[in-house]
Amino acid sequence: MGIIGTLEFAQEIKNLIADYLRVHLKLTMELEKTKITHLGTAQAKFLGMSLWIPRAKSVKIVKKYNSKAGRFIKSRINQTRVYFAAPIAEILKKLEKQGIIKRYSKNRNRLIPSAIPKLIFLDHPAIINRYNAIINGYLNYFSPVDNYFRFHQIVGYILRHSCAKTLARKFNLKTRAGAFKKFGKNLEVTITKKNQSRKYSLNIPESFKKIRVFKTKTVSVPDPLAVLNYKLESQMSLEEVCSVCGSDVKVEMHHVRHLRKDSVVTPGFTCLMSALNRKQLPVCRACHIQIHKGTYDGLSLNELWIKAHSG
Repeated sequence: MGIIGTLEFAQEIKNLIADYLRVHLKLTMELEKTKITHLGTAQAKFLGMSLWIPRAKSVKIVKKYNSKAGRFIKSRINQTRVYFAAPIAEILKKLEKQGIIKRYSKNRNRLIPSAIPKLIFLDHPAIINRYNAIINGYLNYFSPVDNYFRFHQIVGYILRHSCAKTLARKFNLKTRAGAFKKFGKNLEVTITKKNQSRKYSLNIPESFKKIRVFKTKTVSVPDPLAVLNYKLESQMSLEEVCSVCGSDVKVEMHHVRHLRKDSVVTPGFTCLMSALNRKQLPVCRACHIQIHKGTYDGLSLNELWIKAHSG
């Protein structure tokens, strides 16, 4: 709650709220956590953002025309607008914890983007969707902040280059430069399915100029990085069809843990990649539910895998 008034007036409002909660809602206000902060002298944290009123280094005076006086008069610009700021340092710590950035060994203050190895088993569109979930989560939630330009570092550089390194590992392109050369600056890929094409690319805006517009109705601080912990088994496969019934609606990847001993594989490094890829089976949501419930009574999962990849 924002109040323009004295400390005594703010305390009176706080007491009235505490009484209302206690009498009508049978709730007790946590007095230690319900603080009164003067935004001109201290910062308050609300919904993950820091709020304060910055002090101008100098008073800004402009000339405005006064119709009553019939002349221009000097006027002082109001300096009391509340400043919103995203916690960039905290976001960087979370990115480091998730392995998206790492500290340079020779200079511990230097952070460099890093690949996310567990995502290389997903297809290209699915990897793009994971990164876009993080990008959209940050940009939408912190859309009203005044330091919006700082997300150029997080989104425009760190997440973009982390995705490039992940795709470089997946497609054996050696470096992120190879990924950018092959897929473009936003690492796009086009999937054609039933004569319809769909393009997937990173949702990185051209400009990070502040917009001060609320783009979300979320009432609590979300964690965009939670998408990295979603199970790979439930990942949507965007260009596959169900190996059981042939449906192309809500196709997911079921991971096969045990393979037939007499299945044919090729030697060398291709054998390793084949083993990794053969552990994933595209099935539609309906068949996936039957498999996990144990109600599927057709071919075994291993036989389904061989059937799906025969010929």
